Amino acid sequence: MKKISILFIYTICLLQISFAQKEMNRWVFGDNAGLDFTNGIPVATISHTNAGYDGTCSICDNNGHFLFYSDGANVWNGSNNLMPNGAGLFGNNGSGESAVAFRNPANPQLYYLFTTDLFTGSHGLCYSIIDMTLHGGLGDVTTKNVSAFPNSSERMALVRNRNHTDAWIVAFDKVTDEMKAFAVTSSGVNMTPVISNVGTVNSGNTIGYFK
Repeated sequence: MKKISILFIYTICLLQISFAQKEMNRWVFGDNAGLDFTNGIPVATISHTNAGYDGTCSICDNNGHFLFYSDGANVWNGSNNLMPNGAGLFGNNGSGESAVAFRNPANPQLYYLFTTDLFTGSHGLCYSIIDMTLHGGLGDVTTKNVSAFPNSSERMALVRNRNHTDAWIVAFDKVTDEMKAFAVTSSGVNMTPVISNVGTVNSGNTIGYFK
């Protein structure tokens, strides 16, 4: 049941943050598994090095070219090799929503990769920046583990801004009722969040999924 729920949430999240159909061509899951929709029907793939057992994100460009995937702790390029500087991310492959990526609206070669730590960890929500022009077009992590919300739970969601260009990365505090939304634009991640008090304290219930 858990695996079915993860697949469902993963599918819905991909539909929510996709920019064009071909950007959804390749999906990567845990235990080296994946799906390739390049030819219009899902084809199983097993060549990936990802061993995450909860959240995973994978990204293609507008033409469906496979760029990278991450389990929150590592990021691999489209050739299934660890990116330079791609190990030691402050996410965790056991976090419910361990990684999500968003392309810079002004530069299609730059991606923000957001990660969440385990609820028992101290890193919370962080982000790194991937430059796809580097390493022969296979990408390189140029900025790593910028702390955004250390007390975040494992839950986060990427939501398209109503201007249809920018986005919000939203996460919950794990000990209070605060929900924080950080604007993500071509200028970067705005580290002054919009804070909403939602009335329910997450303490003791900080794992799971947020949609």
